[in-house]
Amino acid sequence: MMGTADRAIRGKKEAAKKMQGPRYWIPEEVLGSAGFCSLGASERALFLELVSQLRVTPHTSEICNNGELTTSPTRMKLRGLGSKATVRKAARRLEEVGLIQQTRKGGLHHRANLFALTYLPLNESAKLDFGAEGYQMHAYRKYQSHLKLVKSSS
Repeated sequence: MMGTADRAIRGKKEAAKKMQGPRYWIPEEVLGSAGFCSLGASERALFLELVSQLRVTPHTSEICNNGELTTSPTRMKLRGLGSKATVRKAARRLEEVGLIQQTRKGGLHHRANLFALTYLPLNESAKLDFGAEGYQMHAYRKYQSHLKLVKSSS
């Protein structure tokens, strides 16, 4: 006869087997950074949307498109990210805190802006306006919050 603990463990294993599809990896260092902690809801939503666009090569499981992440209005609307102005403002804020870096300036010939997540290496591509020499990996580490921690007096 199976005990309650055994059923719980078996249930978790079965649930893990059923979970399929992509998973997204964001380091704790990024989630705990001053920049990430200072973000509002729209900015966090855009960050997660950009993370969800990462793709891996089938055989090596290495990320292959960091630098080609888009904020195209069509995609953003489908993902429920609001107006173009909201997305632009959120992208600017993500750049300001160093979590993303713009890799291609869009607008001309209906080209979308492209971005890279700075916690990952840049995947160079002919689509980008620059190569690895212009990329600032881990730029979020340089951001210092303007909020001052107040020491409580005991």
